[in-house]
Amino acid sequence: MEYGDALRALADPNRMRIMELLSGRSYCVGVLGRILGISAPAVSQHMKILQEAGLVEAEKVGYHTHYSVNRDLLHRMGEELVTLSETVPEVCERQGMRCGENGMRKWLIGCPGRKAGCLYDIPENNT
Repeated sequence: MEYGDALRALADPNRMRIMELLSGRSYCVGVLGRILGISAPAVSQHMKILQEAGLVEAEKVGYHTHYSVNRDLLHRMGEELVTLSETVPEVCERQGMRCGENGMRKWLIGCPGRKAGCLYDIPENNT
Protein backbone atom coordinates (compact mmCIF):
# COMPACT_ATOMS: atom_id res chain seq x y z
CA MET A 1 0.00 0.00 0.00
CA GLU A 2 1.42 3.35 -0.96
CA TYR A 3 -0.91 5.57 1.03
CA GLY A 4 1.17 6.03 4.18
CA ASP A 5 1.27 9.84 4.02
CA ALA A 6 -2.47 10.04 3.48
CA LEU A 7 -3.24 7.66 6.33
CA ARG A 8 -0.89 9.53 8.67
CA ALA A 9 -2.56 12.82 7.67
CA LEU A 10 -6.00 11.39 8.44
CA ALA A 11 -4.90 10.19 11.88
CA ASP A 12 -5.24 13.73 13.27
CA PRO A 13 -8.79 14.45 14.53
CA ASN A 14 -8.80 18.03 13.17
CA ARG A 15 -7.69 16.91 9.72
CA MET A 16 -10.27 14.13 9.70
CA ARG A 17 -12.95 16.68 10.62
CA ILE A 18 -11.70 18.96 7.83
CA MET A 19 -12.04 16.06 5.38
CA GLU A 20 -15.59 15.44 6.60
CA LEU A 21 -16.48 19.10 6.06
CA LEU A 22 -14.83 19.21 2.64
CA SER A 23 -16.68 16.09 1.52
CA GLY A 24 -19.87 18.18 1.43
CA ARG A 25 -18.50 21.32 -0.24
CA SER A 26 -15.37 23.39 -0.71
CA TYR A 27 -14.25 25.86 1.96
CA CYS A 28 -11.55 28.46 2.46
CA VAL A 29 -9.23 28.47 5.49
CA GLY A 30 -11.07 31.27 7.30
CA VAL A 31 -14.43 29.53 7.22
CA LEU A 32 -12.91 26.19 8.23
CA GLY A 33 -11.26 27.93 11.18
CA ARG A 34 -14.55 29.44 12.34
CA ILE A 35 -16.36 26.10 12.02
CA LEU A 36 -13.62 24.18 13.85
CA GLY A 37 -12.94 26.87 16.43
CA ILE A 38 -9.23 27.02 15.63
CA SER A 39 -7.05 29.78 14.17
CA ALA A 40 -6.61 30.30 10.44
CA PRO A 41 -2.84 29.65 10.72
CA ALA A 42 -3.58 26.29 12.39
CA VAL A 43 -6.03 25.40 9.61
CA SER A 44 -3.42 26.44 7.03
CA GLN A 45 -0.93 24.01 8.55
CA HIS A 46 -3.50 21.20 8.46
CA MET A 47 -4.33 22.05 4.85
CA LYS A 48 -0.66 21.95 3.91
CA ILE A 49 -0.34 18.43 5.32
CA LEU A 50 -3.56 17.26 3.64
CA GLN A 51 -2.47 18.79 0.32
CA GLU A 52 1.02 17.24 0.49
CA ALA A 53 -0.61 13.87 1.13
CA GLY A 54 -2.77 14.39 -1.97
CA LEU A 55 -6.03 14.33 -0.02
CA VAL A 56 -7.20 17.84 -0.91
CA GLU A 57 -7.00 20.05 -3.95
CA ALA A 58 -6.78 23.84 -3.92
CA GLU A 59 -8.40 26.34 -6.27
CA LYS A 60 -7.76 30.06 -6.15
CA VAL A 61 -11.02 32.06 -6.09
CA GLY A 62 -10.29 35.79 -5.95
CA TYR A 63 -8.21 36.46 -2.85
CA HIS A 64 -9.09 33.13 -1.24
CA THR A 65 -8.04 29.56 -1.83
CA HIS A 66 -10.88 27.06 -1.70
CA TYR A 67 -10.12 23.45 -0.83
CA SER A 68 -11.96 20.31 -1.88
CA VAL A 69 -11.51 16.58 -1.34
CA ASN A 70 -9.52 14.52 -3.84
CA ARG A 71 -12.24 11.90 -4.25
CA ASP A 72 -10.19 9.83 -6.70
CA LEU A 73 -7.48 9.23 -4.09
CA LEU A 74 -10.06 8.39 -1.42
CA HIS A 75 -11.73 5.87 -3.73
CA ARG A 76 -8.40 4.19 -4.54
CA MET A 77 -7.46 4.04 -0.85
CA GLY A 78 -10.86 2.64 0.02
CA GLU A 79 -10.64 -0.05 -2.64
CA GLU A 80 -7.21 -1.12 -1.41
CA LEU A 81 -8.39 -1.22 2.20
CA VAL A 82 -11.38 -3.35 1.19
CA THR A 83 -9.03 -5.71 -0.66
CA LEU A 84 -6.86 -6.00 2.46
CA SER A 85 -9.89 -6.71 4.62
CA GLU A 86 -11.03 -9.49 2.30
CA THR A 87 -7.63 -11.23 2.10
CA VAL A 88 -7.85 -14.70 3.64
CA PRO A 89 -4.83 -15.65 5.81
CA GLU A 90 -2.67 -18.44 4.44
CA VAL A 91 -2.94 -21.88 6.02
CA CYS A 92 0.24 -23.20 7.68
CA GLU A 93 1.25 -26.35 5.80
CA ARG A 94 2.82 -27.85 8.92
CA GLN A 95 -0.17 -27.52 11.24
CA GLY A 96 -3.08 -27.14 8.84
CA MET A 97 -4.22 -23.94 10.55
CA ARG A 98 -3.72 -20.22 10.15
CA CYS A 99 -0.82 -18.62 11.95
CA GLY A 100 -2.03 -17.10 15.20
CA GLU A 101 -4.77 -19.71 15.73
CA ASN A 102 -4.74 -22.23 18.59
CA GLY A 103 -1.36 -21.18 19.97
CA MET A 104 0.46 -21.01 16.62
CA ARG A 105 2.96 -18.17 16.74
CA LYS A 106 2.09 -15.00 14.87
CA TRP A 107 3.54 -13.79 11.58
CA LEU A 108 6.91 -12.09 11.61
CA ILE A 109 6.68 -8.72 9.89
CA GLY A 110 9.44 -6.17 9.59
CA CYS A 111 12.08 -8.05 11.59
CA PRO A 112 15.57 -7.12 10.30
CA GLY A 113 17.27 -9.93 8.43
CA ARG A 114 14.19 -12.12 8.09
CA LYS A 115 11.39 -12.33 5.59
CA ALA A 116 7.77 -12.37 6.69
CA GLY A 117 6.54 -15.88 7.38
CA CYS A 118 5.43 -18.38 9.98
CA LEU A 119 7.45 -18.49 13.21
CA TYR A 120 6.73 -22.15 13.86
CA ASP A 121 10.41 -23.17 13.79
CA ILE A 122 11.86 -20.07 15.49
CA PRO A 123 12.48 -20.25 19.27
CA GLU A 124 10.34 -17.98 21.47
CA ASN A 125 13.21 -15.65 22.51
CA ASN A 126 13.79 -14.62 18.84
CA THR A 127 10.26 -13.32 18.29
